Amino acid sequence: MRAFSPVRRHRVAVGIDALLTDALLAADSHLHFTASIDDPSAFLALDDTIIHRIQFSTEAALAPARSLITRLRRRQLYPLCGELLCTPPTPAAPGAAPVHRRPTAADVASYQVPKGGVNLRPEDIVVSPAVLSYAMGAVNPVERIPFWEAGGGGDGADVLLGEGGVARVSRLVGVGACHEEVIRVYARRQGADVAASVRTAFRRCVDDWGLGVVTM
Repeated sequence: MRAFSPVRRHRVAVGIDALLTDALLAADSHLHFTASIDDPSAFLALDDTIIHRIQFSTEAALAPARSLITRLRRRQLYPLCGELLCTPPTPAAPGAAPVHRRPTAADVASYQVPKGGVNLRPEDIVVSPAVLSYAMGAVNPVERIPFWEAGGGGDGADVLLGEGGVARVSRLVGVGACHEEVIRVYARRQGADVAASVRTAFRRCVDDWGLGVVTM
């Protein structure tokens, strides 16, 4: 988790991933490479050359995808407009599921500033949520390990430390935060004014919903 977050979930890496995903989706209606999942021989032929094929294509049908690959080559990436480290889900009534409200692209677009000069649409916005954990939610997986204290019993027998044993054993086995949820918002459409409008809309949405503090 410590390596995954700063490397594979780096804000630039996430923006590139979103741009490439859009390019591949735009090209699939013409190249039909997703149909290869049912054909092992065709599936084995799928590799990074798909990107080159799109980039150097001449078909009009691939123009939208080609434009996105050109943006990638020129480092005209989707700009990050805001990042939110989510607060825990709002507690609900006893026996009910917690309220887990997270904004979508449509939600963010609905909070654009009236007469702001840019007409934001949901398709102009990428909302990228990510939950990082050790596959046990907020539970520290180290707490599930039974630690024993040699000779800690009154008769010299070994004793199971039980709950809180991790803290008593060593600081070296601590893993820090075990659950982290981050929402990042990007602007698809180019233009500093578009990015600024998305940034403002996301902040307004988060503030209105009381989800936390937006950084970036």
